[in-house]
Amino acid sequence: MQKLADEMIFYIRFLEKEYGLEISLCDLHERIFPYSNLLTPYHTHRNHSCVLLKKYANVQKECIHWQKLVRKKCLHADHFYGVCHAGMGEYIFRIMHRETYLGFISVSGYCQEPHKAHGRMRRICDRHGVPYASLSFLFETSTNRPLPEFERLRALVLPLQKMCELFYIAVLSEEEGKISPPDALLNALQVYLADNFTNPLTLDEISRRLHYSKSYLCHYFYAKKGMGIMQYVNGMRIELAKKLLCDDSFSVAEIAFQVGFNDANYFTNCFRKREGVSPTRYRKSQHLL
Repeated sequence: MQKLADEMIFYIRFLEKEYGLEISLCDLHERIFPYSNLLTPYHTHRNHSCVLLKKYANVQKECIHWQKLVRKKCLHADHFYGVCHAGMGEYIFRIMHRETYLGFISVSGYCQEPHKAHGRMRRICDRHGVPYASLSFLFETSTNRPLPEFERLRALVLPLQKMCELFYIAVLSEEEGKISPPDALLNALQVYLADNFTNPLTLDEISRRLHYSKSYLCHYFYAKKGMGIMQYVNGMRIELAKKLLCDDSFSVAEIAFQVGFNDANYFTNCFRKREGVSPTRYRKSQHLL
């Protein structure tokens, strides 16, 4: 199972690097969901405007509702283009196994209808107190790419659709063989962290959400992963920061805030400890490639 998940992530990263595609695996089937921690961070949108919106819990609820609407449309179409509740344009590709719906692949980061997109952003901002100027700026820097030629995009996504189907088949095979699925608490914890790592998380808040004592969760997670919870969280933040550092639109301090750090100096220290260089030097090295 892990090997297949690694191959899926490898292919998604290839599509990101070679074709500039932003890919997310969404609304995954309940049989796949217990294994979804193997597929992080690709079960959520990671563009700049979505990173900002994820800081608002009520906006996340709207996103979940939007996914349900997409699911309904997937019952009648195996692929289509649409604009989400926050104005982001995305191509949707349905994932199926025979007659069973498994979820959908989102290829996002487009703006075909600017007026419609900004109208939806303004409504989001008015309802939830999101600063429109910040969201609009991040949106513009996240959608400054041309729409891909659809048939070419469809050909690139097809192998990933098949990989997702094989992943589902592998899950069924494990269940038939009575092989235990991944630890339920570990999966719940990793999924929660993956969904919320850009927020200013604390161990007290995590333990309250998971309904376990802080001491138990810390010892349990270290036994399973060989690292502390906040070390794991900061690792995800730094991986996202590395992507954002490739864009000169944001300062190091702004990126630190976007990925969940409250202190730019602490972010720099964590980044240097993990990557061996400062964020500024890492940014310069990417421009030389």
